[in-house]
Amino acid sequence: MLANDVWKKVEAEIAGDWSLSNAHGVDLIKCLVRPPVLKEYLEQIVLSYKTDAQGRKVVDQWGERPCELWLVLEEHPDTKQGYEIVYHVEADIFGLVLCGGVVGYYGNFRETLEAM
Repeated sequence: MLANDVWKKVEAEIAGDWSLSNAHGVDLIKCLVRPPVLKEYLEQIVLSYKTDAQGRKVVDQWGERPCELWLVLEEHPDTKQGYEIVYHVEADIFGLVLCGGVVGYYGNFRETLEAM
């Protein structure tokens, strides 16, 4: 997938509603990254788990791995602080990043913007 393909996906989800915002007051015109940029982030993964007395799996140890995601929005593009919205091509899902690490994946672009 190319940057232009990712941009078209974001633009289609905005569906012309450029006034769309969230509780953080994000301004799409100012905060969208055009064209999107492919960057490396850290994603949490389960390294091992235990089974509890009821037979349920419980995470025993977390780890991190690098993953390439498309950066599509920066909460504060002037300072590069705050949240970023990213797109995971293989999973076809948007997520939030904070301080270079994936916070979580939330669904489509609008759902992810709202989750910020």
